[in-house]
Amino acid sequence: MVEDRKVKLYFNTISSMFDANHKPLLRQKVSFETRNMLWRGINIVCAYNIKSEDGPLVKLVCLNNKETDFSRYLFASLRSNSLPGKNTLDKLIEADKQISLFYLKWILFIEKEAKVALSRAIELVGKSSSWLISKLDSTPITKKILKNALVGIKEKTWLSISSDFVVFSQKNNDPNDVEVIDAPVELLLSTVTLAELSDIIKTVFLELSLLKQKENDLYIYLWYLEGMLSDLSIIRNAAAHGNALAPLIANDTFDPAYFYEMADVFPQWNSNDSLNNAENYKPFTFIRFLTKGEAKSGVHLSGRRNLPPQFEALFFTKSLFINPFKKSLFSMFFLVHATFAFFNNDERDNFYNDLHQSGLSFFNGDRESPFTGYPDKINSLSSKLLRIVWLVLSYGDSTRFKCFASVCK
Repeated sequence: MVEDRKVKLYFNTISSMFDANHKPLLRQKVSFETRNMLWRGINIVCAYNIKSEDGPLVKLVCLNNKETDFSRYLFASLRSNSLPGKNTLDKLIEADKQISLFYLKWILFIEKEAKVALSRAIELVGKSSSWLISKLDSTPITKKILKNALVGIKEKTWLSISSDFVVFSQKNNDPNDVEVIDAPVELLLSTVTLAELSDIIKTVFLELSLLKQKENDLYIYLWYLEGMLSDLSIIRNAAAHGNALAPLIANDTFDPAYFYEMADVFPQWNSNDSLNNAENYKPFTFIRFLTKGEAKSGVHLSGRRNLPPQFEALFFTKSLFINPFKKSLFSMFFLVHATFAFFNNDERDNFYNDLHQSGLSFFNGDRESPFTGYPDKINSLSSKLLRIVWLVLSYGDSTRFKCFASVCK
């Protein structure tokens, strides 16, 4: 019991919990103290100073970190009842690497289309590159982005044919040095990262409201990008560095406060008031409208068949917020389809061809993958990942997605 609540406690093992022969010393009955602490922006109650009381020893299944790497550990942790063999783990890791290439390709696609969309929007509302530079120079975060962008443009264009498109000025009145003071919007955006692009869109979006009258589809697309593009950085960065992704995305207990938070379906968060915005998530109405229908037909994305249909969306959205990797995957699939529906549908067939060959194995006839049977066939990685993006893929044809996403917006 902690603060009169019955809870499950999870903690990392440390050297003092083992004897000289690496046998666990911790017993099933323990005493401990608690303190409040901030973990990844979430207030949690942390148990510390854990001491064993009388009783049987805890049975621990531990991986020797000298014999395995972090990726193997993550996959092995999904099967708590028995440790998988090295051959199985190697196949899972290789499949995960191939799937990561799929993620990277289509996140890059979203980034490229987002830059084109923002450039077009600025032009349509009659703004200029000098206006964009002024806006970026007005906030501390984007001021740094602008500075790096202008330096990058100088390195790419100075003393080259491309310099005809750039406005240079003497730097600090030094006749031996110049700096960029203006450049085309497309060139400015070409130098920024995914995370920086997200900050730029957030900074300028409110001043692009004229798009509603000029090109409403483009406005809706940027509306979703403004709220969701930053989510993609999590998967993008992990995939680019070769980190294992599937176990993190599929982890339903990613947050230590999971059992506390998910005990209540309603969006009020117990551990952090700043997270009380599940209903403000850009695609929430899309989720709410469609999950209700899916639940009535027997598809429970929450994994809880006892939930009333009207509660499905709240529970599902909270499950995204509690695991940033899961939210990142949902946002990626959603934004790919938002791109197809509202801005550029040319790559739709290529996306689905890549999806079928990625190793995610969501559909019958897809490329075979070890994800379909691990850790077991009922709760496989493929089924867990599919549940996250089920709504987007089920209503992913351009007509239906555009219809629901437009209404929900």
